[in-house]
Amino acid sequence: MGNQQVSEPETIEIINEIHNGIIGVPYKAIAFYSNGRGEVPVPVKAPVPQGLDWDLFQGPAPRQEYMHDTWDYNWHWYGWTWGTGETGNNAVHELHIARWALQGGFPERVDVAAGKNHFPEDGWTMYDTMDATFKFPGNKIIKWDGRNHSTA
Repeated sequence: MGNQQVSEPETIEIINEIHNGIIGVPYKAIAFYSNGRGEVPVPVKAPVPQGLDWDLFQGPAPRQEYMHDTWDYNWHWYGWTWGTGETGNNAVHELHIARWALQGGFPERVDVAAGKNHFPEDGWTMYDTMDATFKFPGNKIIKWDGRNHSTA
């Protein structure tokens, strides 16, 4: 998996400055992602699109019939079989930079509140809102605020 920003000269410069003490010893980072995504279609049975190897796409997951539009970018939102919601879609990038800045290692504890708070009747089966606190050794924390249906 690639992590955007890691090779950006500006990011490297900022992280180096943080590691060199420009703000003292960092103990907290706030990472977030907000997006005004709309409703996701309710999946319906459909023929597998030409050129898509549906078995290969499913990997080791239990086999399911193909449902329209659940494989392209939308796989993130359709359940735990393949989906990761915004955590695996965008949080991984933002949290990586925060961990890098804090030199946090692995968290000792993670507290999460998440839910599907928007478009209750659409096809989105993952949470669309997540607030998480990652607690690291040395009293360091990262706060994650992920919202799929809010640009505020």
